[in-house]
Amino acid sequence: MRRAGIRFALVSWVLGHKKTRHGHPDKFCDQVADAVIAECVAIDPDAYGQVEVSTWSDQVWLSGGICTRKPLAKSMREIVLETGLALGYVPGNHIDANRYKVTSTVCERIGDPTQWSRHVNDQSVVIGCRWLTLRATG
Repeated sequence: MRRAGIRFALVSWVLGHKKTRHGHPDKFCDQVADAVIAECVAIDPDAYGQVEVSTWSDQVWLSGGICTRKPLAKSMREIVLETGLALGYVPGNHIDANRYKVTSTVCERIGDPTQWSRHVNDQSVVIGCRWLTLRATG
């Protein structure tokens, strides 16, 4: 493999697969992102959205962007809370959605979403890649 005149050798390439159970933080993040997109589509069938969600302990972060013709009926915090409670993250459980501190940097644009949704296609299939390690060989 060459890059900018430097030769690289493939040192390792590991493919992995993981399966997570209901309630796992990865599943929770996916379900929150899905709930945000569902809320957008409920407001505007042509809605555009790219939303990333991450969590650690009692922190939940949302980033990305959405565009709908009308404002969402719910805040990002309300969507996170409803999703967590629906999963059973309730008082008395080790994880209580009511304690989540939600930080959203999602750009919520009001306008014609088709300027993006008709042109953007961010579809991909990722199978647990732990990318390759490259070492310069000379």
